[in-house]
Amino acid sequence: MAIHESEDASLPIQSIWLPAVEIRQNLDPARINELAQSFEHVGQLHRIGVRPINHDAYELIYGERRLLAATLLGWQTIEAKVFHHVNSPQLLLAILAAENLHTRTFRAIENITLIGEFKSAGYSDQDIARLLSRPDSWVQDHLHVMRD
Repeated sequence: MAIHESEDASLPIQSIWLPAVEIRQNLDPARINELAQSFEHVGQLHRIGVRPINHDAYELIYGERRLLAATLLGWQTIEAKVFHHVNSPQLLLAILAAENLHTRTFRAIENITLIGEFKSAGYSDQDIARLLSRPDSWVQDHLHVMRD
């Protein structure tokens, strides 16, 4: 399920909408401020990921902290990777998970939310484990907590 068609772009921040599915339950304002300070000193090192909604609007896939830091600084534009043809919820979840799962450890509730979204999208437990680079037992443990 590789993403083949994407492009790098500088996009107006006001054209970017937050995703319908939000996995992270807690964005620490102190970490957003630290990231904004870093942006002031060295700029934006990593692009956010978006998908087009229409010709002048985009849905955020990953990089919410980066988007918030840029907004805090009053930036008008932000560097983004635009993923074209990300039309299925499964592909959207795969991109979101690939980017976010490895940047900071999710809290248990965030793991459960992510696994629940994958299950709702029709993924098997084994597929979820493979996509998240986790053992099958990790997924099973979280599913047990989710059911309880």
